Amino acid sequence: MKVLSLTQLGKFELQERSVPQPGAGEVLVKVKAAGICGSDIPRAFVNGPYHYPTVLGHEFAGQIDAVGPDVSPSLLGRKTAIFPLVPCNQCRFCQERHYSKCTNYSYFGSRQDGGFSEYLTVPEFNLVLLDDAADLREAAMLEPAVVGLHVMRRAHLDLNDNVVIYGTGPIGIMIARWAKIYGANQVLMVDVDPKKIDFCRSLGFDSSVMPAKPIRWPG
Repeated sequence: MKVLSLTQLGKFELQERSVPQPGAGEVLVKVKAAGICGSDIPRAFVNGPYHYPTVLGHEFAGQIDAVGPDVSPSLLGRKTAIFPLVPCNQCRFCQERHYSKCTNYSYFGSRQDGGFSEYLTVPEFNLVLLDDAADLREAAMLEPAVVGLHVMRRAHLDLNDNVVIYGTGPIGIMIARWAKIYGANQVLMVDVDPKKIDFCRSLGFDSSVMPAKPIRWPG
């Protein structure tokens, strides 16, 4: 199988590797689509990953190609997105099902190899099973989409509220879409980049997008 491996800062190699075999409680996912997160850019070109080589990609979706021991064969062929955080399932927070607070977690695409690969073994716990009709390119965006959903839930948006979003990157746009779904009256998106503003207008926020002046700090 082919993988895109980050071998040193700023250097990627397209490599051939053996297809991994799923272990107990795991499935083998044939990756069909993977997104490039904003965090992948500095990880690849500025700060570096936790280790070399690393296969990036924590926003990905695919189809289950094989199952390991103790995993139901009924999952074969199912489409799935992937929850990228791999909890230890041992610490106090995992026992309380607060997996985002896990004290010894792993993470696809950073702490362990991720979705820029033709195949990847994934714990059954991390599967987000999808309908057969699901578009896997859209499903690869599920992880950032639920980040925006989390923001809306924390904001306690009420019907016909007005919403201001500072920053028109992918997460900002997803928050704007969730705000509309949640019944916002007006969504005002603010950014300093005219190109991003034009892009937002092309998505239907033409009457709700305005540029912001850059903040100039004293001195």
